[in-house]
Amino acid sequence: MPIRKLFFLALLGIGLTTVWVIRFVLVRPSYQVGDKVRVSGQISNQPQVAGAQQRITLSDFTFYTDRFPELSYSERIIAEGVIGKGKSGYYLESPVVRKIGELGVLGEIRERVFGVFKKFLPEPHSGLLSGVVLGTKSSLDSNFLEALRKTGTLHIVVASGSNIAFFSGLIINITAFIWGRKRAVLLCFILVWSYVLLIGADPPIVRAAVMGSILIFAQSLGREFDVWRALVIAGAIMLFIYPLWLFDLGFQLSFLATAGIVGLGKKTQDLVDKIKYLPAVFKSALSVTLAAQVAVTPLLFITFGEVSLVSPLVNTLVLWTVPFIMLGGFLLGILGVLGGLWGTLSVPGPALSSGEMLGQILAWFLWLPLEYFIQIVRLFGS
Repeated sequence: MPIRKLFFLALLGIGLTTVWVIRFVLVRPSYQVGDKVRVSGQISNQPQVAGAQQRITLSDFTFYTDRFPELSYSERIIAEGVIGKGKSGYYLESPVVRKIGELGVLGEIRERVFGVFKKFLPEPHSGLLSGVVLGTKSSLDSNFLEALRKTGTLHIVVASGSNIAFFSGLIINITAFIWGRKRAVLLCFILVWSYVLLIGADPPIVRAAVMGSILIFAQSLGREFDVWRALVIAGAIMLFIYPLWLFDLGFQLSFLATAGIVGLGKKTQDLVDKIKYLPAVFKSALSVTLAAQVAVTPLLFITFGEVSLVSPLVNTLVLWTVPFIMLGGFLLGILGVLGGLWGTLSVPGPALSSGEMLGQILAWFLWLPLEYFIQIVRLFGS
């Protein structure tokens, strides 16, 4: 590499680091443990149910409150409590929580889609579908969640970069076929970021959305897409907006997994190709899983003190079902939203009944890959 280019990269690295330090000093919390605070705002991701409690993230705080009344992502609340600090950051001890506003449009759509999943599918199938499409684990029972954790498949039931990649690919292909690729770019960009707001702007989602946006515009301009460059740009943008994401485990795992897939993907693919009689769909899943696993295993071991040895095998067996589950979930969710609009517009009953019938038929087909996924996870999780 030429010395001039090395010098430029070093200078760029120093500049970005300096900007991050300045931003970090400006936005870092100045709380003291034991202070009593009153925090208001929107819930920043879907609350997670743990027994008789639900886990809430609000501003810089994470805390537990009573299971009922149930709270939802994007609802506005006020929380009062005493500040404590743990390994994962600041939290509120014994907070008093009350709602101060209703769900917005996207929140209403999210709840409607979640309700449609519960209407047409039993548990844990509806909960698994909600996790894959909407990123919520709130309705999954603790035993199945533990099985997901043991088998290293928990990342599948929280909205992640794969959701954005699949969603953006689906949208751009459909809209490009109708209007042409260049005209489809703006619509795809708007829909991708609307989906981000719908499922929650967690670090892995934002990272994938930024990289997806770069890919979309690169293709529209006829430019070559460089994954490493896009990854660096995504990280720089995110850390400039919110420097504290650097210490978020989801942010770290997302970037490590992506870097592993990009850097080691070809080597793991060559290794997996040597396995005879393994179907191509499993080879692709296994190579991606191995590449990501190699990259994130050290961090997982340091953080949790354990590593799932069956994770590569289980991921290989179930990953091929995810595109079918996501596509079916999107269609069922759209059907549910349209059904709600039909009801609002007072369209005669037969139209709504036909919609419900179509939803039930779609749910029957969705049940098959969901059931397969659940049985594989339960088998290896036990």
